[in-house]
Amino acid sequence: MRILLIWSIVSALLFGLAGFADPIDDMFRAIRNKAREHNASGQVAVVGIDTLAQQEIGNWPWSTQRYATMIENLSQAGARRIFFDFPMNVAQNDPDLPRLVNAMKGMNGHVHIAANFAPEAAGDTQTQVLPLPELRSVAGLVNTNIRTNGFNVAWNMPYSNTVGDRTIPSIASAITGVTGSEGQSFPIDYSIRMRSLPYFSATDVVENTASLDQLRGRDVIIGTNATGIGNRYAVPGHGPSASVFVAAIAAETLIGGAPTTYGWWVPFLVALVTCALMLRVSRTPLVLGAMGHYAWKLHRQTFDERGMVNEVSGQPNLNALRSAGHATHEGLVAARIHNYAEAATALPSAAEKELVDQIVMRLTLGNGGCKVYQGDEGIFMWMMPAASINNVGDQLAGLSAIFRSPANVSGRLIDLSIAFGVDADPGRTIQSRMSSALLACQEAQNAGEHWRVYDPTKLEATEWRVSMLGELDAAIDNGEVWVAFQPKLDLLSGEICGAEALVRWTHPEKGPINPEEFITAAERHDRIEKLTDHVLNRAVQVAAKLNANGQRFDMAVNLSPRLIGHANLKPMVIQTLRRHGLPAERLILEITETAAMSSAEAAMQELRDLRSLGLQLSIDDYGTGFSTLDYLKRCPATELKIDRSFVKMLVTSRSDRIMVNSTIELAHSLGEEVVAEGVEDSETLQLLAQMGCDKAQGYLIGRPMPFEALIDYLESHSPAKAA
Repeated sequence: MRILLIWSIVSALLFGLAGFADPIDDMFRAIRNKAREHNASGQVAVVGIDTLAQQEIGNWPWSTQRYATMIENLSQAGARRIFFDFPMNVAQNDPDLPRLVNAMKGMNGHVHIAANFAPEAAGDTQTQVLPLPELRSVAGLVNTNIRTNGFNVAWNMPYSNTVGDRTIPSIASAITGVTGSEGQSFPIDYSIRMRSLPYFSATDVVENTASLDQLRGRDVIIGTNATGIGNRYAVPGHGPSASVFVAAIAAETLIGGAPTTYGWWVPFLVALVTCALMLRVSRTPLVLGAMGHYAWKLHRQTFDERGMVNEVSGQPNLNALRSAGHATHEGLVAARIHNYAEAATALPSAAEKELVDQIVMRLTLGNGGCKVYQGDEGIFMWMMPAASINNVGDQLAGLSAIFRSPANVSGRLIDLSIAFGVDADPGRTIQSRMSSALLACQEAQNAGEHWRVYDPTKLEATEWRVSMLGELDAAIDNGEVWVAFQPKLDLLSGEICGAEALVRWTHPEKGPINPEEFITAAERHDRIEKLTDHVLNRAVQVAAKLNANGQRFDMAVNLSPRLIGHANLKPMVIQTLRRHGLPAERLILEITETAAMSSAEAAMQELRDLRSLGLQLSIDDYGTGFSTLDYLKRCPATELKIDRSFVKMLVTSRSDRIMVNSTIELAHSLGEEVVAEGVEDSETLQLLAQMGCDKAQGYLIGRPMPFEALIDYLESHSPAKAA
């Protein structure tokens, strides 16, 4: 017996020293946390760059100006301090860097940004990731490196870490002021309910909604909270969670003071006493090993199961679908409730499960009883038997009819907007098929349809759209994106009086890219500012050269609707004009009629401010919108551009002649000039001159051309020849 006891003691010591018993200890810690669950203090709030924010603002990582906007709005809302849970990758030549520096400076040192280290793929070296010196001079530094165990659980948080030659505190330590010795960490108190943390979508911050008033006096941690971006950890009792929540729970842990830790020797003593007692009452000490093995197996099973269910509803999640559909020949159907976030927000927190239950019940009723898997933000999926694919249209039409009736949740009637997407190609991975089904779902919603089947032939085009934005920035820098110039003719003098700057992209492999394609994508994904800056800079540079000899040459640049009212627009224009020495009156900014009409009063004021610089404003595509006389009177435009669709039919259509003639008279009565675009024949040009149109633009006058060709064109042009 004594020998057996001695061997048990030695084994327990070895287990403790080697950490073999850590999983059992972790299981008991999870049980203790569950038993003493309590709410957070509310002092620390989380701002998540979540799926909603990516849909409404653009894919992460965001631009520097977007981060500056968040800091400015949080400062205005009265946030106490701001902490970024991810490295802010800002380039030295980023034009928005001064704005970000000023935003941080406005918080008087209460903005903290991440300084991390990244282990290299091989060896013991580390890459130090430090923010730019300009940012370090106005912001504090925090470290967000966390060590996890083999199950990606972050049980402990370091008080600080060394980055380069600096000792940098963790976010939790920086918020609370509680510190420890170098290399020391503290256990994170996961008994704090994660759902009790005040949470705000980054959309609320960027759009500066009224809900930000709730952040007054609170410390704010900004981090990623969407599947596929940023770091995620397995949190006991909560399932996979974004690192920003782990940082917030760690900070809440230290708010109550530094936790006391006893080390592994306490459970060792308990095990020793238990072992001695078991030896007294039994001659089968191996029962201890059996108990440990069972506990370990139970721990792993519980952990795996939690990772396969949605923590709010208890429904199987998309991880479970990935596991179930690893090698399947069935069809995959995705359903998306497009107003799910709005519906869930309008309900009490406890009622979201009821909402999900009703959605799943309807889907199961209409899909023939197939198992439904729940994703984030109103996404649901199921596998459809291959034999049923041919009848998928009837099934989804029936489901659409079911969802026309509002859901009754906690006595409230909730209308649910739903669309379906189908992937019927079993030849790809389940992850790829899930993305395809969601893409078809989005296409159906955009087209106002109930459902769509993913077209595999679109895969190459989809891959190009995804990679296009990634290539666009580099294409601007290496000269693939260039500016063409289309001349404008003064109909009174017969002289070329200016040109319109038009962006072009010549891809080394794909050749010329349709401008509408990459401009639309840049607008949708918040990349239009850099593109506009590039075009504006080149256009003003060329205009300055052409005006250097004393002749008058106006340069027109198209302005994206996304930039109207943008804080960086006016400084961008001023700096570009000063850089090249072009008088402001020689620059024309063109805005579409539809964009101008939809501008809020604040954006209209921005147009007035631009006009006050002395530059000209032109309403492009006039006639395609629904401008009112009141709007035309308020808009500070100096020019109207009649859309080519009316100019094209000028000779043959009496109604178009009346429309063009009345537009010219109206514009002149408001003190504005008129440009007709799309002029392609001499008869149309003569009619415009007879009506009193001021300028013309089109293939008859000249096609868009590079700067060198424009110089040759101007040298060869004569008024007599143009007339």
